[in-house]
Amino acid sequence: MFTKFHWAALALFLSAFLLTTPSPAQVPVALDIDYAAPVDSGPVEEGFGGQLRFGPMMDLAILRLTTELGLGVHDFAGPLGPTVFRGVIGTRLGLGILIRPSVYGHLGVGHANFDTTPDLTHLTLDVGAALDFSVVPGFELGAHGAYNFLFGDGTVGSFGFLVLGGHMTFILGAGGDD
Repeated sequence: MFTKFHWAALALFLSAFLLTTPSPAQVPVALDIDYAAPVDSGPVEEGFGGQLRFGPMMDLAILRLTTELGLGVHDFAGPLGPTVFRGVIGTRLGLGILIRPSVYGHLGVGHANFDTTPDLTHLTLDVGAALDFSVVPGFELGAHGAYNFLFGDGTVGSFGFLVLGGHMTFILGAGGDD
């Protein structure tokens, strides 16, 4: 199921997660709520879902680097009506203090549970952009958009979808020695 490339990519992102030096005791924990629209994925209709993200954060003046682990689920309607589960690791890079635009990317393992065809478990990735607003120290609200992709396995084709949503982030340990 997994090739050497898959394992090497997963090891690269996992090592990036483990080697990131966090700000003193600051770990963002975020909850995303998404509208999801399939892209060239056959008779699949829109759906909704979300993701839980967390990981160490490094602040360098106005630059923020966050290494993230994420667990997500998106449920789609339509004749195939898949439910997509994803476990990912990746990086988010933001610029700013009170208002922070950012870009991000994740890589991991995804599973699509289709209603009428064989299920699919394979490599998944996403790329996206976000805009965060620092409401009070330790709490941020934001909006995001991304493209998510689950690679096909030769039997079942790949599955791609766009997400547009909002998120709230709690920064655990914020307000300490800053």
